[in-house]
Amino acid sequence: VSIRSHTCGELRLRHVSETVSLCGWIHRIRLSKFLILRDKYGLVQVFLGPDVAKDPFPPVETVVRVVGTVAARPSKDMNKDLPTGQVEVLATRIDVLNLAAPNLPFGSNDENVNEYLRLSHRYLDLRSAVLQRNLKFRSDMLLKTRQFLCHSCGFVEVETPYLFRRTPGGAREFIAPTAFPGLFYSLPQSPQQFKQLLMVGGVDRYMQIARCFRDEPSRADRQPEFTQLDLELSFCSADDVLTLIEKLLRYLWPLVEKASNTLPLQTPFPRISYRDALSYYGTDKPDSRFDFTFCSPTPDGTIGFRTRGIRVSTLDSGDWANIVRDVMSITGVRVSCFEVSPGCGDHLTLVESLKADPGETIVFVQGSSEKELKALGLARTHLAAALDSKGVPIYQPGFHFLWVYDFPLFERTETGTWESVHHPFTAPTPETLDFIYTDPGKVVGQHYDLVCNGQEIGGGSIRIHDGSLQEYVLSTILREDTKFMDYFIKALKSGAPPHGGIALGLDRLFAILLNTKTIRDVIAFPKVADGKDLMCGAPATVSDEDLAHYKLAITK
Repeated sequence: VSIRSHTCGELRLRHVSETVSLCGWIHRIRLSKFLILRDKYGLVQVFLGPDVAKDPFPPVETVVRVVGTVAARPSKDMNKDLPTGQVEVLATRIDVLNLAAPNLPFGSNDENVNEYLRLSHRYLDLRSAVLQRNLKFRSDMLLKTRQFLCHSCGFVEVETPYLFRRTPGGAREFIAPTAFPGLFYSLPQSPQQFKQLLMVGGVDRYMQIARCFRDEPSRADRQPEFTQLDLELSFCSADDVLTLIEKLLRYLWPLVEKASNTLPLQTPFPRISYRDALSYYGTDKPDSRFDFTFCSPTPDGTIGFRTRGIRVSTLDSGDWANIVRDVMSITGVRVSCFEVSPGCGDHLTLVESLKADPGETIVFVQGSSEKELKALGLARTHLAAALDSKGVPIYQPGFHFLWVYDFPLFERTETGTWESVHHPFTAPTPETLDFIYTDPGKVVGQHYDLVCNGQEIGGGSIRIHDGSLQEYVLSTILREDTKFMDYFIKALKSGAPPHGGIALGLDRLFAILLNTKTIRDVIAFPKVADGKDLMCGAPATVSDEDLAHYKLAITK
C-alpha cells in the first residue's frame, strides 16, 4: 500500500472532505501553524492544529508525511497564483520521514544562488521548480522523438558500444585502460562508424539517443560528455534528411509552445550556402533573428552593414570600444563605424552600396577576405547583443532555424596538410568529385548544418559509401594510417548502400528552446568549464593497486 494517496499539486475543490496522505518536503513555515508542503508536482498549504504542531518544528527541507482532511480556504485567503490555492489540508498527523540538517547551503526557493554552490550541491539544486521543469521537458521531448521516428517513420533504435578505438580526425578522445598491457579503449566522439556499419548490415533506418565524449574544455554550450539524437538512413538524399528533421521538429513543437510560450514553427526552413552565409553574415552559423546583412565589396575592397534605423550612439562609448577590442583580439582585424550624414566623403560608395539613410550607423572593415568577413560577422553579433542589453528591440521573437549547406570538404592546417571540415566520411558533391584527385581545396562536401538563433544545433552529411574512395581520402589526402580502419573499408567494399544521416545536439537544443543561460540547466549532473564534477570531485586519483593492475605509472 502506498504511503501517499495524492500528490501535493493535484488537490482541488473536488477533493474537499476527503482524507488524504501526502508526502514531500517542508517548503516553508508560516506563523508556526501553516506549512507549505512541496513535491515534484506542486505546493499545497497544510494547517497545523495544536495537536499536531511540532515544537520545535523540523527545519525546512525535512521530508514528512502529512495525513489530514482537505478543506476549502475562506474566500479572502484563496491564492489565485497557486493551482491548489483554493484548498488546504487540515493535518491530523505529521510523520517525519527524514530530518534535514538545520543549515543547508540553500533551499529550493532561494534565488540568486551562486552557480558554483549550486553545482557543488546539485542534489539540492535539482529540487528547484526550474530544473524540475527542464528535466520533465527533456523527458517529454525524448519520448515524443522516439514515438515519431520509431512508430511513424520506421526507425529502429540500436545501442552502439561505448568502448571503441581511436577515430581519425575530430576532437581528442578519452581513453580507458584495459588489463591488456599497452592496449586502450577510446570513448566515441559519436557513433559515426557504427551507424554506417548498421547501414552496411541492412538496418536501413537507425536512431539512437546517444551519449558521446570529447576530451575538450567545457564551455557554456559544451560538455565533455553530451547527448545527441543520432540518425542514419539508407538510400536517401540530403533533402530527405533535411525534410525529416523539419517534420520531427514540427511534431515536437506543441511541447515547445507549451514550455516557452513561443510562436508556431514555420517550415520548411530557409537554406543558405556556406559561401553566402559567410558573404552576408560573416559566419557559418548565421543569427537570422536580426538583419545587419553585409554589402558586396566596394571597389576599394571595403565591406560593411547598416544598422537599419538604429543608432549605435545608443551604446556607451565603452561598449563599442569593447566590441572593437574583442574582435581585434580574436581575429586581428579592426572594425570601424560611422554615422551616416550628408556628404560622407570617403565613405560615400559604402553608403550608396548599403542604401543607408542619414542617422543610421555603418559598421565596416577594410578588406573582403574570409578573415575580414569573419571579423565583421563577430562585430555583427557582438553589436546586436550589446544593443539588446540596452533594451533596443533587435531580435525578432521566436526560434529562427535555417540550413547551411555546400561546405568545403577539406581545409588546410597551419602546417599545410589537409584536414576534414566535417569528418572524413562525408561524400563530395558529384560536381566536384574529380577535384578530390587534383585540387582537394575545391571539393564541396554533401554536408549540412542546422542553425537556430545563431547556434549550431546539428550537422550531418551524405556519406562516402565507396570503399576505394574512402581509402583514398583517409590515406592520400588526410595521411591517416588506414590499417586501423581496415575493417571499415572492407565493410564499405562488401556492398554498402548509399546512405546519409545527421546528429542533433540535444543539450544545446533544449537549452535554446527553454532559453536557459547554459546547457548545464538542462542536464541533471553537468560538469563545469574545466570538465570537473564539483559535487563528487571527479576526475579523481586512483590507487596504486589500480595503476598496477593496468600496468600504468603516473609521470610528472
